[in-house]
Amino acid sequence: MAKDFETVASTPYQKPLWNYNLGRNLGNGGAFLPIDGSLNVALGTNLPTGTLLYVNLSNRQAYAVKNALVLAGGTTSAPRVDKRHLFVANDVVFVSGAAVTITSIDSSNSAYDVFTLSGACAGAIEGSYLEYGVAAGADPVVKYKPNIVLQERVLDVQGGERLSCTAWIFEDVNTSKFPFVISPLRLADLNATGRYLMF
Repeated sequence: MAKDFETVASTPYQKPLWNYNLGRNLGNGGAFLPIDGSLNVALGTNLPTGTLLYVNLSNRQAYAVKNALVLAGGTTSAPRVDKRHLFVANDVVFVSGAAVTITSIDSSNSAYDVFTLSGACAGAIEGSYLEYGVAAGADPVVKYKPNIVLQERVLDVQGGERLSCTAWIFEDVNTSKFPFVISPLRLADLNATGRYLMF
């Protein structure tokens, strides 16, 4: 009896971001996305391989590290940013001055997103990076500094997912193909762990 077959498009081959044979996984069950309301990405988000994480090594809770690269054409209170970011409305950002709140994000343009901010963000000019802050106001502090890299992607995040993470990579890694923008400061944080050498 004849059978019907469905044609399914193949997924394009993607070269690994690093040599997985030269990596060492985070042991003791890996890490988990929180379910206690502190999840810091939107529900339904996809987290691809190479997402930078801060993992609390005491309870193995994992949080996404966020940056955004400012592009030309916006203002300090409504900057245009590279679309490769994980920010959501109500996140706090800063560059070189007081931290401000993202009140809304316009993603309608295919080339960039526009962040509407609660006030002018000092230093938010082309080529600068928006950092993820703890709270709005003067003397901002970075909310999460990366210490782990996600190895296996997570689709449709809902909270509570177990994460497979790479805790050591024994080779130099070019991050230009990583899924999200990484600021030089956050790259330095990751390298400062002594377990990575990324550029």
